[in-house]
Amino acid sequence: MPISLQLFLSFFKVGWFAFGGGYAILPLYEAELAERRGWIKHEEILDVYAVGQSVPGVIAINTATLLGYRVGGRIGGIAAAFGVMLPAYLVILFVAVVLPRFKEYRLVQAALMGIRPAVAALILRASIQLGKKSLLDAITWGVAALTVVLMLFSPVHPAFLIGGAAVLGYGLFLGSRWATKRILRLEGQEA
Repeated sequence: MPISLQLFLSFFKVGWFAFGGGYAILPLYEAELAERRGWIKHEEILDVYAVGQSVPGVIAINTATLLGYRVGGRIGGIAAAFGVMLPAYLVILFVAVVLPRFKEYRLVQAALMGIRPAVAALILRASIQLGKKSLLDAITWGVAALTVVLMLFSPVHPAFLIGGAAVLGYGLFLGSRWATKRILRLEGQEA
């Protein structure tokens, strides 16, 4: 079976359980792509997920496109994006046609009430997993804490927070490289 078809089917399967959007889909991507298929490592998924978050568009589709591209090239990216998108389209089509007729039924209301906390749990799990792999030292904890405070108590748009964190991370990387070179130069002069 061609890799593009395998990617489509894998992402199509994940797409059916993507309640809660991009944050809730991260554990599903990890389970399917890293654990079940072995196509990509957990760390790579987190890196791709971070890039998918920082560009305009739907996180789940951005990430699927990037992961599909990473595994199967251009056609793989297209297949993965279409695969993850199709279930959502079909569900929305179904809901748009059927739900207005049945939304007053207690069974439908009860099902929706049950789905909400499950989605919250998926998002919480994804956040904890992302935190375990991303919050590695005092600097990353500080950036995360500052971002949370700014999100909760200021009108700063999330895009600016992501961009600011990227600039800060790049600046810290350059600063550490400069400091390392400087130390090595100083040690070379002492010898």
